[in-house]
Amino acid sequence: MDIKLAKVSLLLKNLFLVLLCGTMVSFLGNPLFAKSGRDIMKKVREQSRIHKTTESDVFMLVKDAKKRKRKRYFNNKKKINGDISNSLIKFFKPANVKGTGLLSLSNEKTSKNKQWLYLPSMRSMKRLGSNDKNKSFMGSDFTNDDIAGRVLDRDTHKLNKTKGDYHQITSIPKDKDEPYSKLVLSVHRKMNIVSKVVFYDKKGRKLKTLQNTKFKKVKGMYMVKKAIMSNHITKGVTSLKVSKIKVGHKISDNDAGVKGLRK
Repeated sequence: MDIKLAKVSLLLKNLFLVLLCGTMVSFLGNPLFAKSGRDIMKKVREQSRIHKTTESDVFMLVKDAKKRKRKRYFNNKKKINGDISNSLIKFFKPANVKGTGLLSLSNEKTSKNKQWLYLPSMRSMKRLGSNDKNKSFMGSDFTNDDIAGRVLDRDTHKLNKTKGDYHQITSIPKDKDEPYSKLVLSVHRKMNIVSKVVFYDKKGRKLKTLQNTKFKKVKGMYMVKKAIMSNHITKGVTSLKVSKIKVGHKISDNDAGVKGLRK
């Protein structure tokens, strides 16, 4: 009888261990528990930094509530030096904005963006303050700060859910002076790239929606080919179409810096 009880006891122990291991594997394998919002956004950042230099031409179409259109064309150079990312935008068409430039320096350690605007008609370069950063980028539905992008730890990131190919994340700015109360993002799980961002104002109202609708894999790195920003307050819509993409080529510090801005 004792032998039978011992066998039953051993069988129950083995069964418990099997169930426990299965539960742990299921628990750890579930993306809701295996990853945090910050982990996912860190992968997004790493994916975007596979190549230390990128360059592209961008066609920007701005439409207001009355369907009036404005067309802009600019070149965008980006260079990563450790924790510092330089982004230089220079407009080359139409004639009335040609030569206008916006230089953005993003620092991963300080979670801050610095920006300078160059106006060729006045031959002047201006450092943008907080109010200027939150103004419209060349009359579009993007702000100057939107164009610079957000560094990883500028926000806290919470994973809300994972469904199909997408993670949904809520990012809350740490700086209470920011114009947004939160951003709700959709992140593609395989590409590690943001496909949608909903911006909310300080009153919790839906302010704008950014939809990245086309992507291209360039030498192992996914990049946005088309983006549409819709302003729910003004009813304006701005689309960006990216072409002539180059990655991993030589861009000097001057070309993506203050000297390049003044050219």
